[in-house]
Order: sequence, then C-alpha cells, then structure tokens
Amino acid sequence: MEEKKGILLEDLEIDLDHIPISNQDKTSINDKLSKIKIQRHGRIFDIPTDDIQIMEILKRLGVEGTLPNENARLRRERLIGIISDDLTLFKKFEGHMKELDTTNANNTLSDDDGDEEEEEEFYTVADDDLIKARKLILQYSITNSMKRIKLEKELANNFNWKNVLASKRNLKTGLKRYELTGSQVIAERPVSVVKLAPQSKLLASGSWDGAISIVDNMNLERKTHFQAAHVGKIGGIEWSNDEAYLFTGGEDCLVKVFGYEKNDLTSIDTLKGHQGRVSDVKLHPLGKYLGSSSFDNTWRLWDIEKKKEILLQEGHSKEIFSLAFHTDGSLTATAGFDSIGMIWDLRSGKNIMNLIGHAKPIYSLDWAPNGYQLATGSGDGTIKIWDLRNKESNCASIFAHKNLVTSVQYEKNNGGFVFSAGYDKLIKIHDSKTYESVATLEGHTEKILTLDTSPISNLIVSSGWDRTVKIWDNDNI
Repeated sequence: MEEKKGILLEDLEIDLDHIPISNQDKTSINDKLSKIKIQRHGRIFDIPTDDIQIMEILKRLGVEGTLPNENARLRRERLIGIISDDLTLFKKFEGHMKELDTTNANNTLSDDDGDEEEEEEFYTVADDDLIKARKLILQYSITNSMKRIKLEKELANNFNWKNVLASKRNLKTGLKRYELTGSQVIAERPVSVVKLAPQSKLLASGSWDGAISIVDNMNLERKTHFQAAHVGKIGGIEWSNDEAYLFTGGEDCLVKVFGYEKNDLTSIDTLKGHQGRVSDVKLHPLGKYLGSSSFDNTWRLWDIEKKKEILLQEGHSKEIFSLAFHTDGSLTATAGFDSIGMIWDLRSGKNIMNLIGHAKPIYSLDWAPNGYQLATGSGDGTIKIWDLRNKESNCASIFAHKNLVTSVQYEKNNGGFVFSAGYDKLIKIHDSKTYESVATLEGHTEKILTLDTSPISNLIVSSGWDRTVKIWDNDNI
C-alpha cells in the first residue's frame, strides 16, 4: 500500500517570536478604527445647528467659543473639524450632547400642544420664490417620471432578447472603433472643463487661467474667446437649452452668466453668494434654475430669471466638487472631498440618502437615464454604480483607472455605457450592465481633467493638463 504523504504534527514549526496583542494594544487599535469611522462619516448629522449651543459645546471642549470674523456656519464647521480630528474630544462631545439633551428634556413642558423635537439638519427657510420653484419642480418631475415609466413598460412588453443582444453587439463593435479625429491647444494653462452645446456643433471650454473659448466641434476652429471670464480656475460650464446663454463658475467664488450670439460672448450677470471656489454648475432640466457646488461646503440653487439664490444647502463636511440633477428633475446628487455622495429631494429640501463606499474624494457623478442608478468617479480609481431603489444594497465597483477618476458620464440616450477619464491619461468605456471594459482611448499626453459626450452625435470631447481639446468620433455607431 502506498504511504500517504503529508506533514506530521511534530514537524510543524513553532513561532517562538510571536508576541500576543495586549489588551492595551487592542484598545489602541479599536480607538484608531473608531477614529477612522468618525472621519469617514463626518457624523455631521449629530452636530446641532443652534449657534448658542455650538458655542457652549466649544467652550466645554476647552477651546474658544468664537473666533474673530467667524460666523455661525464657520463655527459649526470648526466644531466638526475638532471632533473629527481628535477621538478624545469626540467622546467628550458625545457626553456633552447627552447632558444638553437631558437638560432640554427636563425644561420642556409636556403637553399635547408642545413643539415637536427640532431637527438638527441645516435648511433654508422657504420664501415665495423657493415654494414656487418646488411646486414647478414637483409638477415637472411627476410628468417626466410618468413618461419614463410608461416607456420602460412598453420596452418591457416588447422585449426581445435576440434584437437586444444584436443591437448591443453592434454598438460594442462600433464603440471599439472610436478614433481621435482632432486636437487643438486652446489655452495657456490646463483646460479644466468642456461642454458640448445641446443642439449645434459648438463646444465651450474653460481653463485654469480663467479663460473661456467657444469652438467648432468639427474642425476645432475657435469662434470666440473671453480671456478674463473668471479670476483663477474655471470649475464648471453649462449651456442654456437654447444656447443663448453660458453659465460658468470659478475660483473667484462667482457664478457668471454670459450671452452668446453670432460668435460673440458678452458678460451679462454675476451671481454672488458662495464663499469658496465654485467647482461645478449644472442647469436643472426645467431650464429655469441653475445649481452650483462650492469649496465652501455648500451647494446652491439659483433662479436664473430673477438672478437670485433661492436655496442654500449645507451637509457635506468638506469641499463639494460635483453635482448633478436627476433626469426627472426631482433630485440633486452632490459629492466631494468627504468621499460621500448625498442625494437631496428638491421638492422638500431634505437629504434622503448618503452614498458611502469610496476610499478617496469623489470628483464626478452622473445620473443614468433610467432614473434609479447613479455613477460616481473617485480618487481611488474606481467608478461605483449605486442603485437607489434599495438603500441597503451594495454598490457595484468598476476598477476603471490606475489613478484618480476625474470625469464619469452615462451614454445619454439609454445609459447602456459609462464613459470615464482619469489621471492615467486614458478614456475608458464600460458596459453599464456587465461593467466589462469595452474600449480604451489613448491620445492625451498629460492627465485628463474632463470629458463630455453628445446625445445627437457620436462625439466624445476631452481636455486636460496638456491644454488641448480633443475630439473622438465614430461614424459607425
């Protein structure tokens, strides 16, 4: 009989150098893990909004209750920073909050007409303009969601696997044939944002030197140039639906409105309010309102016709880098340096969902045309696909780039594919259902900062540190 081979018990090596973890070390490790959790989640919803209460807590933590030139918002942000950076102070903060809650409970009259417990989430008191906007958005979102659902039902009833697979196979083949058809240096510094016009063969670009250019997207001929549109980097550019206006945001904390007619760009209005760099601007699907995100940790909604800020929303613990409106116009998604995506209901002003999963800041996000999925691109090199139908479901991760993901965008017609760009100088195309890589486009010599795609053509435009705008085309799709 053949002898069985194996390792005898007495032949196992014994690790004599192993040092067991002491209870003190375990406590230290647990404390570090707790601190990481605090920093990740920010614990921002446990922070009171009452300024007097915040000053009292700061004093109890042994720091100044107020600083010179510090307003209520900055004071609240300072408290968040203090307890996020120091685990001991965070534990003291929790103790003080329990004491204050107990005191408030004892001092509250218990009767049937007593006030309900005050919510600790910052919100803008709705004036007539905001109430009007919410009513319009509500009606718009109901109408559009009904149309979208009706179309989905029709597609489901007429679903044919063979036709779908054949169509997708042809589309994938076409996507692999994307070619670089044009490249032009159009700025003296990196080009931070490009935006294709919704109806015509034009694109707008903004650069780190504050300049705006309007370019023909077929031959990259420059139609007009505005050298000093902003002081510092331009963070966002958006066309109006009729292409008569251009909205921009910049490092000078301003949102600007430009008129565009016959290759002439004219400054019309300046919207003031942000206290930090404006990182993104997006037009609401209604066309009446403009959203802007900023490094002041807020995002805002503006009435374009009245040139008025109607909503200021806090919630993020760090700078916001990107925002996007839901296809039905009912929701806004925001994300930034706190690595968390937040979903806001425009009809009520409430934060309804937090997207927690990225290990590094989120630099870009986009809604899928189906209305229930959202893509986010992060400094951790991944794209995550979130399904809003189930808050408890885990997101799907696409390991898209070797470095920071700067831009992510769904294919605008049916959302079958996700386009992305990153610091690895590549543009990637992924199947939004299977998450497999479909194509990789190479051509930039430096980091790519942004891209945009057109729903009425086969174009992809991109730009970045090499100061160029590049056109990628495929006539076979």
